[in-house]
Amino acid sequence: MNARAIPPWAPDDPAFWQARGKLVAHRNLWIAVPNLLVAFAVWMLWSVVVVMLPAAGFPFSTTQLFLLVAMPGLSGALLRVVYGLAATRVEGRRLTLVTTLVLLLPAVGLGLAVQHPQTPYPLMLVLAALCGLGAGSFASSMTSLTLLFPRWELGSALGLNSGMGNLGVSMAQFLVPIVIAWSVFGALAGPPQAVELRGDWHPLWLQNAGFIWVPVILLCALFARFGMHEVPFPKARETDAPPVYAQRRYWVLSLMYLGTFGSFIGFTAAFPLFAHTQFPQVDVLQYAFLGPLLGALARPLGGWLADRYGGGPVTFCAFAVMGASVLASLGFLPGPDADGRFWGLMATFMVLFMAAGLGSGSMFRIVPELIEGDQPEPAPRRSIRESGQVIGLVSAIGALGAFAVPVVLALALAAWGAVGPALLMFVLFYLVCMAATWWCHVRTRSDPDW
Repeated sequence: MNARAIPPWAPDDPAFWQARGKLVAHRNLWIAVPNLLVAFAVWMLWSVVVVMLPAAGFPFSTTQLFLLVAMPGLSGALLRVVYGLAATRVEGRRLTLVTTLVLLLPAVGLGLAVQHPQTPYPLMLVLAALCGLGAGSFASSMTSLTLLFPRWELGSALGLNSGMGNLGVSMAQFLVPIVIAWSVFGALAGPPQAVELRGDWHPLWLQNAGFIWVPVILLCALFARFGMHEVPFPKARETDAPPVYAQRRYWVLSLMYLGTFGSFIGFTAAFPLFAHTQFPQVDVLQYAFLGPLLGALARPLGGWLADRYGGGPVTFCAFAVMGASVLASLGFLPGPDADGRFWGLMATFMVLFMAAGLGSGSMFRIVPELIEGDQPEPAPRRSIRESGQVIGLVSAIGALGAFAVPVVLALALAAWGAVGPALLMFVLFYLVCMAATWWCHVRTRSDPDW
């Protein structure tokens, strides 16, 4: 059945929801999920590719490699604000189609650039920044879903969409090391690069890291174009409520999301290169996907725990575990008098990823409480514009973690030749997040008037 327009959308009307709304909303959801999944995968492509660039002949320094990892996070954060606002003005099917098709730019661009070691570094930075288009899709996808589902099913829909989207990160880090080892597209994709790995020469098709997503992107775009429905929604009414950006509670919420999701996506981006700099003798790409996978799987559990014990307490505990795990990782780093232990570092970071996933999931229990807890009237679609602004702001600040973590690690390596000072900074940051969470969402249990 081709996509078609739907009469005025009223998901909060039980009769409309059972008669028509439920089927349409769930159909759109199940098409939106793979589109978001591939968007997250494209966002994190450089986290894997940079590890192989020096061996492929690219004369980039460690700092330059970390900046390539960080650029998608910076551009993605800015684009999330734009995409979140666009979702309140552009119909969801069209927006999903456009945001998916533009992913062809970074996918094809990366595939072409990595075949030539003489590619200028500024051009590589631009291509890395284009991968931030995948990050922007999160804000538009989540905001569009808030317009489709009634309040009593919105939490489950958002949790499923975000959780499955996060799996795209681990899918990219799992799939890319496999496809670059094989001539997947034959002569169509170009010749391999001769890469020296641990004393032996191997052919690698680094271009496959980008090209492998082209058919997936096109397929997802086709499903969006012909499978999703055009769902009209009423324009948000102007209210006397202050703008989202003028309300301190949303900035505190953004800080908390930077600590949870920002840590998840930041260490997802940085861990392969970070671990490679500490343990160059280990093939870290074999294991890099495990952390994001555990974090994505822990996210629904965080939502369930938040429903039972409250979003504030669960997020507070998540920060405590994250700080403890990073502190413990210091004991496994190599140093002047120690070789370090890779598996110890790996174990502590797996705990960090799981705690970050739990915290990210519990945050979705807090967000709806703040958006709708102080609404003076129950008008079902009254907070459409505010929802878009909140999701745009909070998700944008959270996405900055993908920029901040690699940059902090790069600065520490450049200044001290070690990552220990950077990890101590992260521990202090988690203490700040714990204090903010306790004061605003444990002590007051998410009272919007704190």
